Amino acid sequence: MPELPERPDLDQLRRQAKELLREARAGDRAALTRMGTVSPGLTLAGAQLAIAREYGFAGWSR
Repeated sequence: MPELPERPDLDQLRRQAKELLREARAGDRAALTRMGTVSPGLTLAGAQLAIAREYGFAGWSR
């Protein structure tokens, strides 16, 4: 599990979620696997949830 820096940049995390979504929509298997573990659809909310879970949070708002 990756660790967040002491003062994480929320904009960077948003960009990571958007990039994950773009990769998944393009058919990238790794991105599809990352998103598929938390969300059945390819949505921004699903990508944000995947990013949040990778950092150990229950949801994006955490």
